[in-house]
Amino acid sequence: MGRIGRVGSVRLGRFFAFALAGGCGLAANAGGSSPAEPGDSDAARAWRAAVVEPNTVARATTLRALAPAVAEPDPRAALLLADTLSGVERDILIDVAWAVWGRQDAQAALAGLKELPELAAPQTSIVNAWPVYGVVEGWTQADPHAAFAWAAARAAFLAHLPLRAIAQSNVAEALDLAEQMDGTSREAVPTVLAVWAEGDPHGAAAWIEDAAPDDAADAVIPVAIIWAGTSPGPALDWVRTLPAHIQPDATRAVVFGAAKASPDAASALLPRIQDPQRHADATETLVAQWALSAPGDARRWIAHAVEGEARRRLYVSLFALWAERDRESAANELRHIADQEHRDAAALAILYMTAERDFRVAWTAQRESQPEARAGDFDFAEELYGRILGAETQQHAAKLLY
Repeated sequence: MGRIGRVGSVRLGRFFAFALAGGCGLAANAGGSSPAEPGDSDAARAWRAAVVEPNTVARATTLRALAPAVAEPDPRAALLLADTLSGVERDILIDVAWAVWGRQDAQAALAGLKELPELAAPQTSIVNAWPVYGVVEGWTQADPHAAFAWAAARAAFLAHLPLRAIAQSNVAEALDLAEQMDGTSREAVPTVLAVWAEGDPHGAAAWIEDAAPDDAADAVIPVAIIWAGTSPGPALDWVRTLPAHIQPDATRAVVFGAAKASPDAASALLPRIQDPQRHADATETLVAQWALSAPGDARRWIAHAVEGEARRRLYVSLFALWAERDRESAANELRHIADQEHRDAAALAILYMTAERDFRVAWTAQRESQPEARAGDFDFAEELYGRILGAETQQHAAKLLY
């Protein structure tokens, strides 16, 4: 297998983070200046109307859709407006305004990062919520080569943004640029290989076989994910040719990529994974992805395809993830779990996620003097607690509830 050699095991989570990361809000309070007002465009009027609506997911979606049009006429003014706001509307407008400014005038936006330090400091662990990320993202839309030159020299961790755009036009050029970075960004080569795999997974895999060990190991995961999205069987066959220490994470990557495209296709891969630990990890990966697209289908699959303790464990994973997105639907689905112990475990998972959500809601309510925002969570949790029958699980649930 070429020169992959014996390198440390590739950690799947690192690559998933970049695939899944997006939209973590900045935790900052409103400034003390008087609120600036957007203009009188249709988008500005719609923005002002949306800001005063109740704080819901739909409201955030509306604000994110409107923010580019609000920022487009004058992104600097939009940032000053954002500094007078609080909550999700502040976060959304800051992120979008920096990206718009970077696309319109990258040099001015870079100067703005220094001019507005309170709106330019990284305030979160999710890299794409950093304002400098937004500037480079917008700059990439206008001039990816200039954006790459700047990022490679001053912010190598952001070079993957313009590299992806360059690779979409010329893989060979992007790969040459990535290899010139001399290891300063571990994302560079994997980013290019992922783009390559979208059109030619066999070519990307062949490059990995002849690459330096570190570059090859870092690129395996994104190639496996992309390849599995269109051809899960051949992707798994390829993973089996890799060195043994890379195969566990690479196998999960194949199942992850396949499940994003078709959970049914991903489930068909499981009988081919004979190693017990790899099979268990792959099944968890499948259920976690399935929970995002069709949790009811995932529940039915678990009921028919999995036995014993593994079934209980997967129910817990599924219902915890489901409850994060739609706890009422998750709670309604409990009645379809025949085994009482498994049903109790799934109910406890929902209750746990409800308790976490209640803590966040209570903290926000206390800060914003809205104690009534807590009542719905307690009613839901108490009703769910009443459905748990096992004594031991009831004890755990009581600790969470009270």
